[in-house]
Amino acid sequence: MIVIDQVIGAIGEPGFGPLTDMLMLGVNKGGKERTSDEFATLFEQSGLRSRTVTPTQSPFSLIEAIAA
Repeated sequence: MIVIDQVIGAIGEPGFGPLTDMLMLGVNKGGKERTSDEFATLFEQSGLRSRTVTPTQSPFSLIEAIAA
């Protein structure tokens, strides 16, 4: 599976991640942007395994997951 989403860095890392994280929280109850580790955990809970995270020239990354 390929997910196209923003992957934010660690807490305190500069960039748009913290701003969009706050926006997601305000717009969607419990909404949040995720780190690559959080995506990996989410995939594992769904029976998948995170394989690669490929940054693009945009704020979004291509996140590849395969069957576990």
